[in-house]
Amino acid sequence: MRVMLLIAALIFSILLFGCAASTGVIPAGPDTYTIMTNAKLGLGGSGAVKRAAQDANAYCASSGKKMKTVGTPRLSMRKNSAGDNIPTYNLTFRCLATGDED
Repeated sequence: MRVMLLIAALIFSILLFGCAASTGVIPAGPDTYTIMTNAKLGLGGSGAVKRAAQDANAYCASSGKKMKTVGTPRLSMRKNSAGDNIPTYNLTFRCLATGDED
């Protein structure tokens, strides 16, 4: 019985952390960055979009700059290890200081 609980807890942890993943902010050029987020199960694509935008805004705000999206953000689906479709959102952005050109 105890082994079954341990296995169930392990599987739940893997699913929980696997579905809420983010690459974090990755440099993609001068003052340009990219971030990829996955939605949590049951939230749909809006969860991934919201998290990416929040992370990007927070990253730029930490250096006193504003976030500006570059190009067209991409929402796609990928399968997790259980075969579920997980919305994945790729956002490329720039951190601009006041007076910087867009």
